[in-house]
Amino acid sequence: MSVLRVLLLYPIFLRLFTFLYSQLVGLVDIICPRCRPFWQRRSRFSQQRFINLVVGLTIALIVMSLHNSRWMTEFEDSNVDWLMSFYRGSAPKPDKPTYPFVWLDIDEATYQDWGEPLLTHAA
Repeated sequence: MSVLRVLLLYPIFLRLFTFLYSQLVGLVDIICPRCRPFWQRRSRFSQQRFINLVVGLTIALIVMSLHNSRWMTEFEDSNVDWLMSFYRGSAPKPDKPTYPFVWLDIDEATYQDWGEPLLTHAA
């Protein structure tokens, strides 16, 4: 994602997270009205840290549950292809060491037949 695109999207994300924060505070009031004094005694930093933890765990659970789905597999593949397009046709820098590696494009059945090895060594 280009820097310009990130700068243009920043205000949108800021508004979105501010809205989600206010909704989460309202949700805490509904679920546990007695928690409000406890929540208000916490510093703004502690409140934001807790909210960030909840958002992060939610994202992690969603990604973990979708890990083997067709949509997530296609998303991962397209991102790797996009990343590899940056390095297409570029030579390594002469002063940097190069490490031999290879990308294997195999299907799931072949991968299962190999017994899912941690590392695949070149022949």
